[in-house]
Amino acid sequence: MPCRSVLQDLQPAATQLITEALRNDTAYRRLAYLCDRIGHRLSGSASLETAIRWAAEEMKRDGLDEVHTEKVMVPRWVRGNESAELLEPVQRSLVMLGLGMSVGTGSRGITADVVVVKDFDELEHLGKAGVQGKIVCYNVPFTSYSATVVYRSSGASRAAKLGAIMRTMKPTAPR
Repeated sequence: MPCRSVLQDLQPAATQLITEALRNDTAYRRLAYLCDRIGHRLSGSASLETAIRWAAEEMKRDGLDEVHTEKVMVPRWVRGNESAELLEPVQRSLVMLGLGMSVGTGSRGITADVVVVKDFDELEHLGKAGVQGKIVCYNVPFTSYSATVVYRSSGASRAAKLGAIMRTMKPTAPR
């Protein structure tokens, strides 16, 4: 089996890494510094630039030669003000969080009926007649990240293909 052979080939390196990690806490301390002192590192953020500079300096202090960074173009999503409100049967603010790189609704927002579906099969069964002009809410039981991430990544576009309501915002300039 090729997979078993690869695992056997990697075993000495893995053992060496584990042994060193148990003997020396440098990697743990660096990870703690990165997470606790520098914090989040969103694409295009100042904290990402700080983390890159810090990591390059750490590598230089360790004696690595030819340490350099590269300029790269990365997408940058800027979180705007986000809110959701239930209008009927009672008016109530809802807790929500916009997902990075998700489609915005524009400054006017969206007001529409909501149709709740448990999965893509139910969405397809409702079809255009069931979702046209409505907001689609996926009420998918969480089983694992890999099983449910598809609703995050393609749920809005699949609903939009059937006529679900959505608006896009003009891209904002980086801050």
